[in-house]
Amino acid sequence: MRALPTLSTSDKEAAFFLILGYVSCCMFGVSLGVALPEIMIEFSINETQGGWLYSASLWSTAVLLVPTGYLADRFGQKRLLLWGYLLAIIGVAGLAFSQGYLGCLSALLTAGAGVGLVVPPYYAMVGEALKRVRGLVSSYPSTSGGSPITSSPPSSSL
Repeated sequence: MRALPTLSTSDKEAAFFLILGYVSCCMFGVSLGVALPEIMIEFSINETQGGWLYSASLWSTAVLLVPTGYLADRFGQKRLLLWGYLLAIIGVAGLAFSQGYLGCLSALLTAGAGVGLVVPPYYAMVGEALKRVRGLVSSYPSTSGGSPITSSPPSSSL
């Protein structure tokens, strides 16, 4: 009977930090849905503008998914992953300090662009680290990635 391959310590650490970063990106979408009613009150915006705020990060993420694969091949997965996290951090920080609707919208576009740069290198790196390992960690990215980002805010809050 063949023994199943196991992860080395460095692979475990890399997988942990990759999953932690990815969960952070997913939680960004969830927390935005929860905070949206307060943002709408604070900036005195209507439901249409609130919808634009909520979907801005999703649109910028979706637009960057395809070219990010090419960019990861050209510039390297780790470099693109770091640039993506940096853009996401800048966007979230800009969101925290935004003074109006346009500032909030541009910060969300920036954060979404960061997430768009993170997703393809993340899948590639996790796939490389977990080539022959099966279990919860290897299935996590494919089962949880879409649901938090695409979940909508409760309709009663709008």
